[in-house]
Amino acid sequence: MNPVFIQTLQRTLVGAAAVSMLAMFAPPTGNTQGIKATATTVTPKGAVDPYTLQKQLQALEKRVLELEKEALETADDAADSDAAAAIVDQRLRDGDVAVKQLTARLASVEKNASDDKSDAGKGNKDGADDDKPMTVTAPFLVVDEDGKPLLRVGEDDGSFSRGLYVFNDKGASVAHMGARLDGLGRVYVSKPNTTPTAVLSAQPEGGALLLGNGSSDLVVLLNIRSLSFMSDSKATLALFGTKDRAKGYLELNDSSGTKMVEAGMLNNNKGYVLASPYRATVDPHGDPSVLKGAGK
Repeated sequence: MNPVFIQTLQRTLVGAAAVSMLAMFAPPTGNTQGIKATATTVTPKGAVDPYTLQKQLQALEKRVLELEKEALETADDAADSDAAAAIVDQRLRDGDVAVKQLTARLASVEKNASDDKSDAGKGNKDGADDDKPMTVTAPFLVVDEDGKPLLRVGEDDGSFSRGLYVFNDKGASVAHMGARLDGLGRVYVSKPNTTPTAVLSAQPEGGALLLGNGSSDLVVLLNIRSLSFMSDSKATLALFGTKDRAKGYLELNDSSGTKMVEAGMLNNNKGYVLASPYRATVDPHGDPSVLKGAGK
């Protein structure tokens, strides 16, 4: 056989097998050590794509068949056909081994992908909790696809108190859930660039609900003692509640907060209504400014 032919055939077969083996068994280049959680999704560099392996397998099988055909055709014209055939057989066996290895790897990758899908479909029914929750360090801002803020989470920085803020499509804060300086929680909603219009707040003695008119301070207060309505000048106009949480009580006031009508009960368990202005009288029918239960 022509020595030049044998050398060319050897280089061709060895080169094809080396390229294929390199593509199959090159180590992953991705490194997850030290990676921190971010809002950007990153595809791992070391991930194996079954489709890519399938294409590699098809290309390798095709190349082996082509080499076999070329070698046999050339060997027919060679002087030492037995030696050429032996070399060709050995190289083709090497190619078959590479094909089998790539086929096994492809089957393994496909099986792992199928197992992952099966595990995801189970929904962790066995109660296992191997996944650790993702930790995100505040402050951080979430924006929409136009770059406008959706919500902000952070500590007290002088302009925002500790907690979460929600923004409208104009970039104005309209809702908040967080903590007060005294460590108690609160939730509020508001119109843009105004004081809160509704606040649900924890108080040292219990919960409280406060409502505002959107342009001034809060004008309605509900707590464990009473329900109060205030004027825009912060004077209490009406109060319905209790006395020491032991007796019912009602109070109606004028715009300055002066009490005009009071209703409740005395220590002798008699109810009364007191209207102002009232006057002292010795009339046998009693004081018309005072109504009291069970006689005078």
